[in-house]
Amino acid sequence: MAAGVEGMLNADVVALAGAGGRHVWEAAARAYAVQMAAAGCPAEAALALVSVGDREAAAGVYRQAGMVWEAQKVLEGAGRGAGEQGSLQV
Repeated sequence: MAAGVEGMLNADVVALAGAGGRHVWEAAARAYAVQMAAAGCPAEAALALVSVGDREAAAGVYRQAGMVWEAQKVLEGAGRGAGEQGSLQV
């Protein structure tokens, strides 16, 4: 492994953590989000947080990165059910 990534989580590890149950997967996803935010990858961090249902924290990551529009859109998506189509236009 490269010196800069040794010991770091990656998306594969987070996915495999699901085998340990919801609480293990959620903890891994949150740890991954912290790691990604610290590495300057706010979109990856926010995705991990949204995947566990924490839109507020995802919006916070975006806001800290100066990505106000993205933060707003993440929060606007809250309350939509699975499969619902929103009016979000990119």
